[in-house]
Amino acid sequence: MAKFSDSKILFWLSLPTLTPRKQTELIKKAGSLGSLWHDFKANSTLIKDSVGEKAYAELLRYHDEDYIETQLDKLRSSDIFVVTVLNPIFPQTLLQPEVDAPLVMYYRGDINAIADTCVAVVGTRACTAYGKDMAKDIASDLAVGGVTVVSGLATGIDTYAHTGAMDAGGKTIAVMGSGFNHITPVDNVKLCDKIIQNGGLVLTEYKPDMNATKFTFPARNRIISGLSRGVVVVEAGEKSGALITAKYALEQNREVFALPGNVTSSRSKGCNDLLYEGANFIRNGRDVLERLNVVPPKKANKEQENCEIIVDKDQKKLYILLEEGTKTYDELVVESGMSPAKLSEALLMLELEGAIVRTSANTFEVRK
Repeated sequence: MAKFSDSKILFWLSLPTLTPRKQTELIKKAGSLGSLWHDFKANSTLIKDSVGEKAYAELLRYHDEDYIETQLDKLRSSDIFVVTVLNPIFPQTLLQPEVDAPLVMYYRGDINAIADTCVAVVGTRACTAYGKDMAKDIASDLAVGGVTVVSGLATGIDTYAHTGAMDAGGKTIAVMGSGFNHITPVDNVKLCDKIIQNGGLVLTEYKPDMNATKFTFPARNRIISGLSRGVVVVEAGEKSGALITAKYALEQNREVFALPGNVTSSRSKGCNDLLYEGANFIRNGRDVLERLNVVPPKKANKEQENCEIIVDKDQKKLYILLEEGTKTYDELVVESGMSPAKLSEALLMLELEGAIVRTSANTFEVRK
């Protein structure tokens, strides 16, 4: 058997429910990860005093190389992977002390997505039509600007942020407040799969069988902000969890952006309060890009140039869909989510502008 690595020892240490700080303290007391593992039984008193009898009993039960290897193999067979702080691909922005990052994280998808410029887009679950549209538009602007959108896979603003980024051809990262076997809400299991299929990443600090609780959701918000250069709050009530993310962002020295809302709406009070207290005022995702000095990626070809000069968001969405290949009118209705009337109008304008061509009575493609 290959050498039992420090990363595997960290995985073992993460199996009981111990906070990152408690794990770090235990490692320091033991002297090193190797000493903690190899001298575990000899240091039983020290360990019990540090983590308690229950956690010690769990660590003792799992203290077996074959057991750890088997658990890691089971995770991989479910397309769930583990990354520890000792791995070079661990998100470097999370190593900032103020983040208090977990020492071990579970993920599915492309872990390299964390190396991109990331911006979080968050807000209330009970969003209005205004919040929904703006979340999608802002995420779309960020994606077109080459930014990876981070959010929490919750209903409402989170869902529309993830969707808006992918609809624009961009990547998105979801940070969950539960394990992979208990994705919450259940309706977003398909969204989770779609994020992965589109080259994105789904990340959590919680073991696969961990259910979400009233504590895990606020805790995961520190990771959402920690991964990001800035946090955009689209719509939030006075006690919205999105404000917790904004608070973490300030503690972690990230930029905080807020979208103004109706001053009489309870669902916009959190955003309006943030603006009153000095958060960055934004009207769209382009304002965020400008504030962060993010330069959009260079245009690689004529099709991209055409897309950049299309200002109307509906037209841009259709153009991006047609870049994938020839599509029928019915396919565009389903994939764009537009009403037939709005779709027909947008297609007509793209044809008049010479951006697309009608290849038959019912099919369209990008003009070559």
